[in-house]
Amino acid sequence: MRRPPARLGVGGRDNGGVLDGTLLGPQPAPGAPVRRVRVLCRDDADRLLLLKWRDPLDGRAFYEPPGGGLEDGESPADAARRELYEETGLEPELSASFVVVWRDHTWKGRRREEGEGWFLADCGTASVVSPAGLTDSERMTLVGWEWVRRGALALLDAPAEPASVFDVLDVLVAGVLG
Repeated sequence: MRRPPARLGVGGRDNGGVLDGTLLGPQPAPGAPVRRVRVLCRDDADRLLLLKWRDPLDGRAFYEPPGGGLEDGESPADAARRELYEETGLEPELSASFVVVWRDHTWKGRRREEGEGWFLADCGTASVVSPAGLTDSERMTLVGWEWVRRGALALLDAPAEPASVFDVLDVLVAGVLG
């Protein structure tokens, strides 16, 4: 099944977990915290790091940027740093701002429809990925990773979620560098 394109937020800021950016499309209630985060790791060749996961319930594989849920009392930026390190072993500096990407995604039979805060991290030359803190469940379901060039998503052996991941990069770059 083809998923709709991601809907991008604009100019979100990490302010203790409260989303203060304007979103296009469905969004959390005003003042609602962002509960999930992702990090777009970009290398010097403008490739993005995508992790390949396999759903343990239905066996469906897909690629997505590193990320996950916020722990109690954690800011979006702190969660993004922690998740990136746990899933990749990488510790680059993150952008100060994030965009919100609306995701409609199913994992382990549970459908999630929510906005995620997406950060940018410049990783320089292609870094070696070495997960540093996976849970037992993650060790069983993380099945690989790829540094992917713009226009090469169709060459992956499973879909990227969202398929508009490079559009998210463009919005982040415009916001961070613009």
